[in-house]
Amino acid sequence: MRQFLLFALLIFPSVALANAKLFGVWENSETNIRLDILDGFKPNRGAVLATTNGTETEIGVWESKDSGIRIRIDYRDDDVIFFEEDGFQWKGMIFKKRQEIREDGVIVLRQDESNFINGLTGNVWLTSKEGRTSVFKSTFSFDSGVVETFSKESELYDLKAWGVSSGILKIGNDVIVEARVSQNYVIGLNDSDNFIVLKAVSPASVRSRADLADQRSKFFKLLVTDVWQEKYYSGFRDYKFRPIEGPLKGRRFRLVNDKLDDSRTWEYSPSTGAMKIGYEEYIGALVIDETLALIEENGDQTFYRRKPGGVGKEFTVSDVRKTSIDETNGKNLANILSGQFQKDKNFYLFEFNEDSRTGYVHEWRSEPFSIAGHQFSNSLVGDANSVFEVEDLLIVGEDFALKKDSSASYLRPKSRSEVATDMELMEDKLRQLGSSTLLLRIIDTEGEVYEIKLPFESMGKIAEMGISSQLLQ
Repeated sequence: MRQFLLFALLIFPSVALANAKLFGVWENSETNIRLDILDGFKPNRGAVLATTNGTETEIGVWESKDSGIRIRIDYRDDDVIFFEEDGFQWKGMIFKKRQEIREDGVIVLRQDESNFINGLTGNVWLTSKEGRTSVFKSTFSFDSGVVETFSKESELYDLKAWGVSSGILKIGNDVIVEARVSQNYVIGLNDSDNFIVLKAVSPASVRSRADLADQRSKFFKLLVTDVWQEKYYSGFRDYKFRPIEGPLKGRRFRLVNDKLDDSRTWEYSPSTGAMKIGYEEYIGALVIDETLALIEENGDQTFYRRKPGGVGKEFTVSDVRKTSIDETNGKNLANILSGQFQKDKNFYLFEFNEDSRTGYVHEWRSEPFSIAGHQFSNSLVGDANSVFEVEDLLIVGEDFALKKDSSASYLRPKSRSEVATDMELMEDKLRQLGSSTLLLRIIDTEGEVYEIKLPFESMGKIAEMGISSQLLQ
């Protein structure tokens, strides 16, 4: 519950008159603490919203027993002692009532699911003590969809599924067995008997939709534009959908900290209407505002959010450079495969022999090590206090062993100056990627391929081309 802390202000007429004077907004002027004391779902028990300095918020509970009223907020627990109609003491602090809380048009989920969902999806909700806000959107059906949560800096915090069924609201893994919504507030009770509260901060914006089922062209334009992302631990994973073989087939690249982490084929089948990504098949897909939603046959949904700061670049097959594999164009392939490549935690280098048809592919991983005191530390080897040798075997620590080897190897460590030079060359090559140029390709009678870069960006700048021979004097 702490992972999805929700709050709001909601009050209903109570049957217990003894508790009625408790409901409302109370403040302690010395500590700048505000308590919004709300009615619950059962007599003599409700929710308390504690706000410090207008931003730091916690959810508590009040209970009324024969001995009196008690409030518990986190680890703070004490009796409420009224000394006047509009004043009480709790935890040594004096609270004065500032206003009543009344709400009209309350809709109970178990009684009216349709209008409850309209209320839920109609607002932006304040949902946590860190100032996060959430928006509920219906995706493939009216009663289910995605809840998007953002930090107070408007950065993506989380994407979760929500759904309503048989009077039960589920948000991610939280099952809310009781829920009510009004014009400005929602209050719920989960299966652990904890309160879930939301406060409306603004009306939800009008939402645009592009459904793969009936807006295929619009959907794929949005799919292959810029970059998508998902929350992953303390950071994000970026996803690039790019058309490769054609407009309906390509690759989904996953990047973590701008490093390639995974690559899978995606393909849309017009005959079945399904979209396949790797081994996963999705029977439906849509883009709603800046969110991509995919749904499997069992109803499970996957969500991505458009990465902010994109330029709106729509990628097409014209952005793909295709080179056919042929032993006659080895030099061209050697140029394409030159430089250092990366996937996951490994690096790759293609080394061609002089015949431009054979060579080696090197795969390696570089991780720093350090020796401090009596300990050797490395993320691959681990921590070790001793190194052992027996025959041609090397043992480092408890579990890491290596064998000394005399096989042919064409890869060697670089010097620091070589590393710096290669980085500059590769960065220059990366800057040139995407820039357009014209190449004149000539194949001689021996099958050798020659490519000559022309000083033009497109054919539109060339009025006429011809071939002539000139006798050198």
